[in-house]
Amino acid sequence: MLTWPTITISLLFIINTCTTLPTSTKTASIRINNTISPQEHQYLINKEPIAQAALEKILQRNLTDKKVPKIACVLSGGGYRSMLCTTGLMRGIQKIGLLNAVHYVTALSGSVWAIAPWISTNMPLKLFKEYIKSATSQNLFNITVKEKELIANIIKAKEMYCQPLTLADPYGALLANTLLHYKNDLRQMTPLSKQAHTIDNHPSFPYPIYTMIDAYKTKHPDWYTFTPHEIGNLNKGTYIPSWSFGCTFFQGKSTNNAPEQSLGYIMAACGSAFAATLHEIIKSYQLNISIHFQEILEAILQPIENKRILPFWAEIPNYMNGIEAIQHKHMKFVDAGFDINLAYPPISGICPDRTADIILFLDASEDTLGNELKKCEQYAQRNNLPFPPINYHDIAKKTISIFKDLQNIQSPLVIYMPCISDSQLWENNKKNNAFKDYNLSGFDLKKETDYGFCQTQYFHYTPSNASIVMNQIEFNIRANRKAIIEAIDWKTQQLNTSSH
Repeated sequence: MLTWPTITISLLFIINTCTTLPTSTKTASIRINNTISPQEHQYLINKEPIAQAALEKILQRNLTDKKVPKIACVLSGGGYRSMLCTTGLMRGIQKIGLLNAVHYVTALSGSVWAIAPWISTNMPLKLFKEYIKSATSQNLFNITVKEKELIANIIKAKEMYCQPLTLADPYGALLANTLLHYKNDLRQMTPLSKQAHTIDNHPSFPYPIYTMIDAYKTKHPDWYTFTPHEIGNLNKGTYIPSWSFGCTFFQGKSTNNAPEQSLGYIMAACGSAFAATLHEIIKSYQLNISIHFQEILEAILQPIENKRILPFWAEIPNYMNGIEAIQHKHMKFVDAGFDINLAYPPISGICPDRTADIILFLDASEDTLGNELKKCEQYAQRNNLPFPPINYHDIAKKTISIFKDLQNIQSPLVIYMPCISDSQLWENNKKNNAFKDYNLSGFDLKKETDYGFCQTQYFHYTPSNASIVMNQIEFNIRANRKAIIEAIDWKTQQLNTSSH
């Protein structure tokens, strides 16, 4: 199986031929305002009747002139495991009739590798599930001469425009080669901004928000959001058009027509777990070394413990050049999972227009389940945002936990679903004809996550292993349909109580 060290070594290639990539003749301007873009605002307007119709159907009541709750799916990292779990989630909520009611899907790291290809290929989820299963069975480094040429083109184009190159570039090219294979010769030239056409014309899709964090900060870093329409700093409210990601800027205007960064590059940066600092590396392995040795090691490495030793970050010209006194010529982005391994901030209320009334957290984290939700709670407290009280007892052992704030209507309903197996839940439902193709007997997703084929460092799954991971999450959603719908119904009623 492929591991992170294998990838680090194997990415050192690129041939040196190039054809010209498309560029823009437009001038981009910075938008400084922590509101959503006009295009995203229009999406929400277009989404409203679709979400209302979907909720009316599953709640079996009329919502005319009622407030329709804004629903968000918040996803986690976890490599290919997270990608497969995310695909299972989307298929599951589609089967229970909830997909069209979801306004936002926020992703980081491996979950981006599911949502971004799904939106870009515009493929029905039933077919996409088979497509992603096929992709995971491919060797990431087994590429043809033609594929090498496609990769070389995108790298060489960056050189032509003097754009920074890091290990995220070949890594992203390999991800695009595999996960965007459906785009054929355009897989390396598929940009994020092209997703705007799908979102603008098909608001039944949830609005995708991909996330990264500022690589220069290691404590409470700024979060950056990447959408089909805009890219920007969520904390400071500074945004540029997605198609200008990679251009140089001065005093709020783009100064060249450099080609937009590829979607593969964005997928690599979102999943740049390689860019860990030495402190993060030591922390991740601390259970394998003695406390005494750990103290000695940290003392020796203290001067460089916050340095990111591998250049797997994304690096672009700083678009705030000439507007504020900047310390860095280039912006650097890394996997947001280094801060919180659930993409919660975009819909937390930091950007008021995106504030979610109902949040479905899907947690495919490798560490102790529940820890990342606790970080979300702490983030909300730190930023004075409403969040329901959470009972963490046995939260990692149940396929669903629901948390309500009975006193504060502004507090979101939280539905937390860890990526685990529940053998009793399966036994209670396996004779149901609806689940006859899932074959989950004896499967333990958490065990495979900790010790088996679902470990984050693995980039190769057999078709049967990929299927069972997606089926597990799809089953968890469908088996808990009643609890999910009842919770949504409760929140909808709370939002529409006459007392408020």
